[in-house]
Amino acid sequence: MKGQSSIEFLVMVGIALVIAAPFVITAQDSIIGLSIGSENAEFQASIDRVGEKVDSVAESGDKSARTLQFQTPSSIDEVYVEDQALIFERRGAQESNFTQTFPVEVNVEEDVFDSGQGVQDLRIESWNSQVNISESD
Repeated sequence: MKGQSSIEFLVMVGIALVIAAPFVITAQDSIIGLSIGSENAEFQASIDRVGEKVDSVAESGDKSARTLQFQTPSSIDEVYVEDQALIFERRGAQESNFTQTFPVEVNVEEDVFDSGQGVQDLRIESWNSQVNISESD
């Protein structure tokens, strides 16, 4: 009798796991989606801060400068400037673009926004009606 009740218990646990599995998988997918959405919002806020500093420097005129800390996530594949916009591209399963447009011409030093560099200090300075973004020394 003892062996039969053990097998019945294991069968009941197995049935409970089979019934619960779809709910657990759905909840896990939702949590992963929320995490990715949160990371995207944080990164877009960081890009917006760069835009605010560029606006501030452009309004202040030539020879003005600001610095800020910025981190490019490792999931970003390419960064480029096109038509007064800074564009961060992420490819793969979570493919998306993050964009910040500027009211002035912006020059970005090569490799400033390379992914995986950790937190870096950016120097944003105005010169000859342009704004330059470079890595701070």
